[in-house]
Amino acid sequence: MGKKEDILAALQKAVETYDVELATKAAQEALDAGIEPFEAINSGLGKGMETISDRFDKAEIYLPQVMVAADAMDAALKVFEPKMTETGATAGKGTVVIGTIEGDIHEIG
Repeated sequence: MGKKEDILAALQKAVETYDVELATKAAQEALDAGIEPFEAINSGLGKGMETISDRFDKAEIYLPQVMVAADAMDAALKVFEPKMTETGATAGKGTVVIGTIEGDIHEIG
């Protein structure tokens, strides 16, 4: 790969094709090439998830495919996490509260 655009495209493709191995490899290549994790996430992985979202909205794919796309993204995020922790990029900016209605069970999200 090597070129920034190619690496970002590989991150996007990894999510779109549910490829955990490619996601891990491309994430490491991004770090090796000096691409900041935030940029790789937004311009690579995030674009892949946008495609997945569009395809889900059009009923071209279903929840199982969304979940395996998320697995690919998660694999890349694990590669980026040490760098993000090192640079303070994971420092909290506030508090997020997430909840559901009592008795309403959610397994996703």
